[in-house]
Amino acid sequence: MLWLAIGCGGTPLPPANHTHFRAIQTHEARLDDAMQRSAHAPCDDACAAVGEANHEAGRICAIADSVRDTDARLRCNAARERSARVHARAECGCE
Repeated sequence: MLWLAIGCGGTPLPPANHTHFRAIQTHEARLDDAMQRSAHAPCDDACAAVGEANHEAGRICAIADSVRDTDARLRCNAARERSARVHARAECGCE
């Protein structure tokens, strides 16, 4: 996607810095918490945790989309996969 932005006259994304990775780590910790809660909670709470996991994965990916960094992109992909696993494991049929 970077080549598209440059090829179309856009500004290349900035490199990731400490602030970006600190924010990614914060969202990863929240994702971990939501994963734990979804595994051991009653249905209503489990479904809320599934939604939170999805939200946190989205926040990680938003950060990754705003910078030029392979590690940030990999962490986005991992967060999306973890969020999908949480949803798949939810026994309550969360939407």
